[in-house]
Amino acid sequence: MKRMLAISLMLFSLVGLAFGQTSTSGGKKGGGVQTFDVAVQVNVSGFSYFMDGKAVGGNVAKVGLGSHEVRVSAPGYVDFSQKINVTGNMSLSVNLQPMMVSLTVAVNVASFSLFVDNVAIKGNSTQVSPGNHNVKVQAPGYLPFETQVNVSQSMTLNVSLQQELFSLTVAVNVSSFSLFVDGKEIKGNTTQVTGGNHSVKVQAPGYLPFESQVNVSQSMTLNVSLQQQLFALTVVVNVSGYSFFVDGQAVAGNMVQVTPGNHQVQVQAPGYMTYAQTVSVSQAMTLNVNLQPITGGVTVNLPDFKDSKGNRLGTADVFIDGKAVKVNAKSDLSPGQHTVKVSIFGMSAEMMIMVEAGKDIVIEPFLQLKLK
Repeated sequence: MKRMLAISLMLFSLVGLAFGQTSTSGGKKGGGVQTFDVAVQVNVSGFSYFMDGKAVGGNVAKVGLGSHEVRVSAPGYVDFSQKINVTGNMSLSVNLQPMMVSLTVAVNVASFSLFVDNVAIKGNSTQVSPGNHNVKVQAPGYLPFETQVNVSQSMTLNVSLQQELFSLTVAVNVSSFSLFVDGKEIKGNTTQVTGGNHSVKVQAPGYLPFESQVNVSQSMTLNVSLQQQLFALTVVVNVSGYSFFVDGQAVAGNMVQVTPGNHQVQVQAPGYMTYAQTVSVSQAMTLNVNLQPITGGVTVNLPDFKDSKGNRLGTADVFIDGKAVKVNAKSDLSPGQHTVKVSIFGMSAEMMIMVEAGKDIVIEPFLQLKLK
């Protein structure tokens, strides 16, 4: 009885020891290492959270009691770093500050007013956060300058103010065109010019060029209506019942008016291979199209009949639609129904086959003898 009691007490002690070694987390006490949650609430998205130099997934880190270092970073912001003493679950409010870089504006006149994001700046340099900023420069007797700049590091923006000029706008009836004023190509459809006579030229692919002289005494708009330039593109096809496409669009008949330049021509007909070609049109032109039929292959395979001494017993003849063809060789046929005839040893067999475009048929006749 005493030995059983001693064994029972020993088992009880081992069980108690096992339970005593269980660790706890989330601030709950136990016999093992105690951990606590340290959460960060950050004023920007896309941040990275580090605890004691190690990246934390999400915004909650689990740490033990004592001193720890918290670091939070985000692109375009100054890193936040702080030592903390953890005694329990805690939450930190982190307000990341934007990085500041120098933006300097160099202007070609001595006296000017500078505005960055609509705030007047003393001098020609200011500190800004990385990203897009509006820059405006004004000076008496000059046209105001305004632009958007993307600042990623300290930079200098060179501004060349232009003397006051008149605005000349050219309104064109097509979306894509080239504009020349006084022989100089203009981006967009508006330019600044001095008072007086100026030459205006407008060009667009597929349109007749426009050219004129205008007298400018104030800001003005010149309306230009370009006339489309077209050429006849005609196809002559060797079969009837075809379909004609230009640049993916079906054409009724065999002629269409097209603009100068490259065009995709496609001609299709049942039972024929599709014709496709890129043509460069610079004048009226005729394109001769010779469609090729799509064929199917037919092969009649026959063995070489020989006796025991190797002598040929006879020849085999193959006819397709009454025309002799080679044995064991492919014959290209037009799609549709055809007659195949095989003659051997004075015997013949005939059959009808249906040939499909682009498909091959192999025929292997066999000789069967019956004894009665």
